[in-house]
Amino acid sequence: MKVSDSLSEIQSRFSFDLPDELIARHPLPERDQSRLMVLRPGQTPEHRRFYELPDILDASDMLVWNDSRVE
Repeated sequence: MKVSDSLSEIQSRFSFDLPDELIARHPLPERDQSRLMVLRPGQTPEHRRFYELPDILDASDMLVWNDSRVE
């Protein structure tokens, strides 16, 4: 992104279709069963579960927390 990019140009980079069945409307009873996407530079994204987090993280990893919700 550049400072000269317009808001609509920036928004278009983050626009995508999300099937309704993939939207979590309610938390799972077993919260650690929630889905987790693991992104590593140069690799294909991995689809994992939160209970796997201790096995996934290295000491130098950065964890980004997204506390957004669907209303």
